[in-house]
Amino acid sequence: MPSFISSFNSKINNWWLTWLLSAWLLLLSIGWYESLLSSKGFMPSIEVNQDLWSWNRRQAGDQSNAIVLVGASRIQLGLDTKVLRSELVDKEIVPLAINGQYPMATIKGLAADETFNGLVLMSFMAQMLEPQYEEMQAEYNQYYTQKSSWYRSFDAYLTAHIKFQFRFLHPLLGLNDLVNYFSAKKKFPDPFYVSIYPDTSAAGDYSLVDVEPLKQYFIDDKKINYQAFSIMDKDTWLSQLDKLSKYIQTIRARGGEVVLLRFPTDDIHWLLDETYYPRAEFWDVMLDTIPQIKAIHFKDDEVLNSFNLPDSSHLDQADTKSFTMHIISMLKQLQLIE
Repeated sequence: MPSFISSFNSKINNWWLTWLLSAWLLLLSIGWYESLLSSKGFMPSIEVNQDLWSWNRRQAGDQSNAIVLVGASRIQLGLDTKVLRSELVDKEIVPLAINGQYPMATIKGLAADETFNGLVLMSFMAQMLEPQYEEMQAEYNQYYTQKSSWYRSFDAYLTAHIKFQFRFLHPLLGLNDLVNYFSAKKKFPDPFYVSIYPDTSAAGDYSLVDVEPLKQYFIDDKKINYQAFSIMDKDTWLSQLDKLSKYIQTIRARGGEVVLLRFPTDDIHWLLDETYYPRAEFWDVMLDTIPQIKAIHFKDDEVLNSFNLPDSSHLDQADTKSFTMHIISMLKQLQLIE
């Protein structure tokens, strides 16, 4: 019997030793990989899902001090939420931008939410009112109203903050992604120039990418996008403006406000914008049709029109602080914040 007990204890000890050694090797490997990614210039990033977006959306309701950022990638990359929070300490900053999707469904959802009476900063361009783009963000809004729960949202929020502490948890550095990339390129990926933060805002470090091909890609892609559909006629434009105006009026009636922001594009991109959606026929008509609307156009402000846009459409992270500070100054001039 003593021999049996001794043998059993020996096996238990060996098992624990093997487990501890394996855990130590795993942690050592993770530490080495994390250090390697850091030395190569990789930054942490997270993936935005509907539960994480819903967590942010929950913060917009029932708070008159909320400043909600609505739009797509331009406002996601262009406004620095850290600066907004440090400069406007009494405000709840709520990023609701969704990359690649126009925000008509989100402004509609905020108007329908009787608890919302905050300030909306909405990245705006005429194309977003095209009827075929109205439902672009509807899936996120429907998920929030019909399927999301506090638990799921909080879990996504907590998971995003944990993942952002480690580069090796980057959503584009999974094993399958690395194998596919290495098979195609025969090398390890270069650092990604866009990082998404746990609050779903983002930053672009364009020093990590060859900007000329990227700029040409954005311009070509936008031209193809413009040519894919016929431009709405005047009656459609006015009808769509009426919808937007009603959403804004609904939010105002509860004590909130909406400001439309036309973010910068560089000279070549702006000429393309003017070719398909001339300012005189769209933006200026909007201001004449809805004279009470609050709107800021980069072409009307020397500072906003002075920023370099590496890819023709987005700000570099080196400029977002000064850009955001100037937007804050303009909002104060409009007496929308103190």
